[in-house]
Amino acid sequence: MRNRLLVGLLLLFCLAHGPGWSQTTTPDMLENAITSVVTVGVYQTDVLNKVYGFRGGLNIPEKAYEKALDLTGTEWTGSGFLYEYKGRKYAITNAHVIENASTEDSSVFVFMYDRSKHMVKVLGADSFYDIAVLEFAQAPGTAYPAMAFKQEPARLGEPVYAIGNPLGEFPYSVSEGIISGKNRVRGSFKGKFGFLQSTATIIWGNSGGPLVDQKGKVAGINSQIEITSNGYIQPQINFALEAGLSERLVRELIDNRGRVVRTYLGVGLAQQYDGYSAMTYPVYLSQVVENSPAANELIKYIGSPLTHINGEAIASVEQALGILEAIKPGRPVEFTLQVFGEVRKVSVTGRQLDDAALSSLASHVLRQSQFFSFDQDAPQAIVRYNHRTTLAMQDNLMVIKPTGNTESATYQVVAAGISSPDNNTDFYKVVTMAELGSAIRLSSMSGALDLAVVRTDDEFQNVVNFRFFFSGDENIVMSTLFY
Repeated sequence: MRNRLLVGLLLLFCLAHGPGWSQTTTPDMLENAITSVVTVGVYQTDVLNKVYGFRGGLNIPEKAYEKALDLTGTEWTGSGFLYEYKGRKYAITNAHVIENASTEDSSVFVFMYDRSKHMVKVLGADSFYDIAVLEFAQAPGTAYPAMAFKQEPARLGEPVYAIGNPLGEFPYSVSEGIISGKNRVRGSFKGKFGFLQSTATIIWGNSGGPLVDQKGKVAGINSQIEITSNGYIQPQINFALEAGLSERLVRELIDNRGRVVRTYLGVGLAQQYDGYSAMTYPVYLSQVVENSPAANELIKYIGSPLTHINGEAIASVEQALGILEAIKPGRPVEFTLQVFGEVRKVSVTGRQLDDAALSSLASHVLRQSQFFSFDQDAPQAIVRYNHRTTLAMQDNLMVIKPTGNTESATYQVVAAGISSPDNNTDFYKVVTMAELGSAIRLSSMSGALDLAVVRTDDEFQNVVNFRFFFSGDENIVMSTLFY
């Protein structure tokens, strides 16, 4: 009798947990999920990127795959998904998908699973986290449900699925994998930390699409692939901005007129890297911006090593950045410094980062370069180069070299960041001093800054690039974090 009871209980358990009794199978989940996934098409682009901030009842597979998606006329494509907040639906994608989109109407569209085309505009974005929120010109209907972010932390080994439009040619492609790492830090300018690592393969075109769990919740926003220094793609190493951070950023962008709220302190934290010996030096306070919250408190400690921020030990500028990004305006920030062998703790209360703060930062950095003077009150990035110049090649980049004789010439800064002969993905359009400040904050951890300038009296608008190094020496890499 006892054996029969055990067999009966085992049979009930198998039935309750078998395929026929499970609430949602993986194929069902994915078929539901693709109704919320979109393809982002950029039809009109600018020459340079913009730096942001400082991405029921229908036979879904039949509908989604019955015809090819017509992306004729697009200059750039990516993926995304629908998210609802305060009763409105938005499309979420990566900032790098839309950063070179024109500001003109009809520049960006999203395509739904039924190939319907919907005009959107960039409501807000943040280049640092590589995330963007797109606002619909006309609200999408109930046929296109929104996705929800995963509320529980992702677990190692947890199954996940990447959905998107790889290469802009294969919409609603699904790849399967597991969570293989958490809280990864990246070396790129766009997106540095807060990443899940997964084995769900992604490629160009997947950018901005969702990484979903077995319940169809967004575990992360697919953002980056791992490429080795010799150009080989590592298909089992992929990165998605994790759900909790992504949802916070999306809501901040919507609530704060397109910007992520950040603290402005007015400090420069630097760390020297020795490329020959791979030696890394301690982080130290390298600069303090004039008239900033930190000006009175920290100016006398310039040059001092920094050991802790708010009690957390600091071994790199990336660690400092991670701590500072979590501190809201109006909260005190305690810096622990080593001053001639003695420990000093100094508290600074920051204010919200805004255009005025970014302009001050740009002015400070240009002044530190010793090559430029400018009108302190002018909103445009107009500078005067105070040296007689010659052109020279350096790292495949045409740069201005001073000859020592003074001759003032006025230039408009048109772009800033890090220029490359291969691409300009990290070179950003500049018109105002605030935009220059944003580009500096995003680029300075590379240790250098490139400026593209046009002489204001040059009718042919010849662009000349200028590079300077935060170390003051092109042979020394000084990664500098401005905050």
